[in-house]
Amino acid sequence: MDNAERLCDSVCIIARGEKVLDGTVTDVKEEHGQRNIALALEGDGMAGVASILRDHSLVKRVDDSNRFFEIELAPGADPQALLRRIVESGASVQRFEMIQPSLHQIFLQKVGAHGVEEGMSGHG
Repeated sequence: MDNAERLCDSVCIIARGEKVLDGTVTDVKEEHGQRNIALALEGDGMAGVASILRDHSLVKRVDDSNRFFEIELAPGADPQALLRRIVESGASVQRFEMIQPSLHQIFLQKVGAHGVEEGMSGHG
């Protein structure tokens, strides 16, 4: 998905024989995300932050497959409250930014983690 995001103008994603996404990368990302945060920490601050990221009143989903955490806020959650709790935990925040979700995150939203059949890694 990362390569598609960087190289393509438009995408069409088919899962289980049905089209689940179709459009320009920009339109797809704008349509699916207003409540996402990029979080990067400096040093060894993850221990205190892990429990905060499991708080379902603040965080709906976390993707740590990038160089940073991509966090989808829970409905009604205040991003400033999340930042405050992270800082109060003693973590050193390198990046805290409202972002559009990645195509990978959108795919997981639409299809779920089990949307790809076993054995279909997309490699080779």
